[in-house]
Amino acid sequence: MATCEIHLQLLLGKRVLDSTGKPIGHIEEVRAHKVKNGLFKNI
Repeated sequence: MATCEIHLQLLLGKRVLDSTGKPIGHIEEVRAHKVKNGLFKNI
């Protein structure tokens, strides 16, 4: 699996769309847990 870097704080406030492209809200909170290899997983 390829890896990439994501700055989670940049997702805050971003608009969320449904499968038809209609806006349904925005991201208010991001939660992640750091694992020993330096990657994050959602909790």
